[in-house]
Amino acid sequence: MATPSPEAGWPTYPGLTAQEMLILQALLELQEAAESALARRSGVSEAHVTAALDRLVRLGYAQQSDEAEGLYRPIARSPW
Repeated sequence: MATPSPEAGWPTYPGLTAQEMLILQALLELQEAAESALARRSGVSEAHVTAALDRLVRLGYAQQSDEAEGLYRPIARSPW
């Protein structure tokens, strides 16, 4: 994946690092995914994916699936 930036046409997510934005973008594209799938899709190591997902969950950008352990989903956020 390309390095996320507004100049490259990426949406902005306040407070997120470039790696977190890559993970979030991969999660938005996949809609539900395990850490390993997000690592493959984003090109970010699985260790960094784990840390990024923890932070995305805390910030309200993602949630763990209630149905299946180890799966994550993006949370829709209004830009307003």
